[in-house]
Amino acid sequence: MHFANVIILLMQKILITGGTGLVGTALTQTLLAKGYGIHIFTRSANKNTSPANVQYYNWKPETGYYDAAALQGVTAIVNLAGAGVADERWTAARKQEILQSRVQSGNVVTKILQASNNNITTLIQASATGWYNPVRNTAIATQEDEAAATDYLGTTCKAWEDSIANVPLSVRVVKLRFGIILSKQGGMVAKLVIPMAVGILPVFGSGKQLVPWVHIADVCGIINYAITTSISGVYNTVASNPAAQKQLAKQIAVACHKRWFIAPPIPAFVLKLMLGEMSIEVLKSAEVSNDKIIKMGYNFLYPTVSSIANL
Repeated sequence: MHFANVIILLMQKILITGGTGLVGTALTQTLLAKGYGIHIFTRSANKNTSPANVQYYNWKPETGYYDAAALQGVTAIVNLAGAGVADERWTAARKQEILQSRVQSGNVVTKILQASNNNITTLIQASATGWYNPVRNTAIATQEDEAAATDYLGTTCKAWEDSIANVPLSVRVVKLRFGIILSKQGGMVAKLVIPMAVGILPVFGSGKQLVPWVHIADVCGIINYAITTSISGVYNTVASNPAAQKQLAKQIAVACHKRWFIAPPIPAFVLKLMLGEMSIEVLKSAEVSNDKIIKMGYNFLYPTVSSIANL
């Protein structure tokens, strides 16, 4: 057998659901750089151009269908699939889509892991800090063992995590509750830089509400850490210090090399008119602890707002 073929056979392969999204795209590049082969579930495998060591396979979570060929050589699954929470206004239909896209994906992942025709030993499951209630005491940061909030995002996150409750005990499961992810490629940053480009720094309400955030590089770093170590359980994936919304927006402007001249507060009632129910989350204050993942040995690349030099 040719030496190059031996290397390919020995290469550890990771299956990513939601691999074409913001986190999935960045994670793919991170894992490729570390020598992994990547398999990605998508609804349109034939439309994706595969770089070296990346292969796309079809799946359809709402029907339970997946291409079993995607499992060949895979030892870990990273489940990131789900409709974007902040991409559209929260109509009743959109809220249902956000919820079902996560639950259906978790159901398919569970179905895969319950089958006997694979060698998958690790599942990294995405979740979010939307799990938590608003902060009640700023002296006590929220820990992973707090019960889920009973609002829309809280119940959605619980259903998301519960969707993989029946995976075999032989599979090591790591659940990562992501804070607001900072990346110039999309998400919150992409929305903020538009008004910043014309000299406006958006301030939501008072701007004093605490935002649990995390740099995209640390999201990818923690996922890789979860793959390569023996950790298991639930971990908050947030930076060491939450930031007030106005403070975070200022640092994003600096990191994205944007100049701003005025910072008009957008009143809560205006946000409600603009965003509907989503405005509750924009104005929500939450202080979430990352002590657990730090104690397990992960060192953050961007632990504080002031450390964000570039995006």
